[in-house]
Amino acid sequence: MTVPAMQPSEPEIPDVSAETAIQEILFTEGIPGFSSHRNFLLEPVGGALFWLRSAVPGGPAFLVVEPSAFLPDYRIEPEEWMLASLGVSTTDDLVVLAVVTLPGEASDPPTMNLQGPILINPERHLGRQVILPDSALGTRTPIPLSQ
Repeated sequence: MTVPAMQPSEPEIPDVSAETAIQEILFTEGIPGFSSHRNFLLEPVGGALFWLRSAVPGGPAFLVVEPSAFLPDYRIEPEEWMLASLGVSTTDDLVVLAVVTLPGEASDPPTMNLQGPILINPERHLGRQVILPDSALGTRTPIPLSQ
């Protein structure tokens, strides 16, 4: 009597939508302070949070957030050359992110850098951190967590 060989079941392939997929982003000029790192991976964490990690092992990694998730009125007006460097003419075609700083004390809120937002063109996989010197919002804007 022969026993039929057990066939392993087909592994379930998770549905990877645009919201959960890791995207490679090229920063043609690097990120200020990290100019030698130009290739980054944008990895969703959940909700409005993402990791922006260097594609080079051991490179820098930044926790970033979509500021509009917490401040719906947050708008930026980058200069035309900044938009052109990303291949767009309006911010409507961009994902706007801000670098998060976690607090030193548990009672303090995390903050986000709204004066130096990161602009991503998801269609062309291009990114750029811009500095908005005339911004009324600063580099350590508290993230309102109780909404």
